[in-house]
Amino acid sequence: MLLKKAAILLFSLAQLALSAEDYYQVLGVSRDAPEKSIKSAYRKLSKKFHPDKNPGDSSAKDKFVEVSEAYEALSDPELRRIYDQYGHDGGPSVELRVAVGLRDFYNGADTEFHWEKQHVCEQCDGTGAADGVVETCPHCHGNGMRIVKRQLAPGMFQQFQSPCDACGQRGKIVKHKCPTCQGQRVIRKATPVDLKIPAAPLRSGRGLFRRRGDDLVWSEVLSLREAWMGDWTRNLTHLDGHVVYLGRKRGEVVQPGQVETVVGEGMPKYHEDGDSVYHKTEFGNLLVEYTVILPDQMISGMEKDFWSIWEKWRASNGIDLQKDGGRPIPESKPSHDEL
Repeated sequence: MLLKKAAILLFSLAQLALSAEDYYQVLGVSRDAPEKSIKSAYRKLSKKFHPDKNPGDSSAKDKFVEVSEAYEALSDPELRRIYDQYGHDGGPSVELRVAVGLRDFYNGADTEFHWEKQHVCEQCDGTGAADGVVETCPHCHGNGMRIVKRQLAPGMFQQFQSPCDACGQRGKIVKHKCPTCQGQRVIRKATPVDLKIPAAPLRSGRGLFRRRGDDLVWSEVLSLREAWMGDWTRNLTHLDGHVVYLGRKRGEVVQPGQVETVVGEGMPKYHEDGDSVYHKTEFGNLLVEYTVILPDQMISGMEKDFWSIWEKWRASNGIDLQKDGGRPIPESKPSHDEL
């Protein structure tokens, strides 16, 4: 009965960033800076922090990677739009389905699962180059677009822009590609994710289950007619989808606050010995707590009918509300004749 449920978990698809610092601040430009200003700032900073000009300076190398990463995000209109809208978290959420045992929802658990995502290549620090050198594309001169001329007729030419195929419209090229990421700057690998499933009220189709040790507790509401006269049924949908039948025959009374025990419909029982920490066939009980809803007021005719029925029942069963209710019976005082 240890069925599996699919728990839908949402995780942010993070941009592949080495630093959480704002990209605009990295390049020293405003958020509404035009593409030309962004490119100018990148060229200035990339020359300043280039590893060839700062041999052995790890901080300059890190700064160079930051600048390259910032320019990569802001130079592409679509990537810039996503960054402006979502920031470093970048992009919509990812929906993952993870199989979790029903008992984990009952008792709470800490578990781990893996999902494959992109990571910055550690071999090349995200540059895509085996030697860390990223050069400006000589074909488009870093613009990502090339000026192409096409002859229409003798002495007539048409000039237009075309995406640069040499650099993939990036404006940069890598001569010696990183053998790990093949120049892609990122690699895909499994990432462990810790998942904490809290022990909490468990929802059925129309209410909440509550846990009490090995038992489940359910609150069922009855009308006055159902509680007093019986002749009612309920089909309670359990957590794994099977139905538990509740009901009373005509004439069977349910007292307000009465608790009914349905054996074997609770949680898997925990035990400390053996290979498994859960019994496969032994479960706690389902405790059904009944609440009776009384009418706010009674109309005159109904009140008289109920009072008459109650008096007949009390008389036939010899019920004394004072005595049977545990109330003290007032003592009768002896009468005295007046002088």
